[in-house]
Amino acid sequence: NANEIRRIFNQFPNSNIQISQENNKEDLKEYYITHLPENTSEEIIEKLIEKSENSFLYASEVCKEIKFGRLSLSNLDSLPAGIYGFFIDSFDRLFANNKNNYEEIKPLIELLTISSEPITLEIAMDYLKCDEYVIRDMISKIMSFFPFKNNQIQTLHKSLIDWLLSSELSNKYYISKVEANKKLLLYIESIYTTGIYSDNNFVIKRFGQTL
Repeated sequence: NANEIRRIFNQFPNSNIQISQENNKEDLKEYYITHLPENTSEEIIEKLIEKSENSFLYASEVCKEIKFGRLSLSNLDSLPAGIYGFFIDSFDRLFANNKNNYEEIKPLIELLTISSEPITLEIAMDYLKCDEYVIRDMISKIMSFFPFKNNQIQTLHKSLIDWLLSSELSNKYYISKVEANKKLLLYIESIYTTGIYSDNNFVIKRFGQTL
């Protein structure tokens, strides 16, 4: 029962957790000092540490956005807190004012979100029934979150997938695992039964997991 669980956990001191959190803050501070401009004030660094919520992925991505001029240290109040806040803020900027149409890119993001491994360019082309130019254009728009390396479209971090699969967290960018798997199942059935695609490794892995 709840009292028994509480009794068990109370046997363990929380000092180790506190020490770990303090060490993490020091590591984050060192990271920001190293990756931000030399004249960055300690006050700004402390604010960034607070907004990081102990996430090094957040720190890494924020420093990257600042480096490329997509975020500014002069307006920290508008900076989102936590990695999920960073994701939704970044997607909002990426797809703002119909600059990029999310619905057009969503099928590719669906495939990447539910796949257990990186997707090759050829599989993406075959799955979406698009030519190479279209797929490469899609990739270029979401490369910050889905890096393209060695002819494979990868995922930045598991937390991105967790965010996309949560309707509460990702809101209008939500990816339904059930709906995405239905589409993938139809695709896998077609290539598995006809044998028209040679990447059997991908087919076997995804076919078994989807069923």
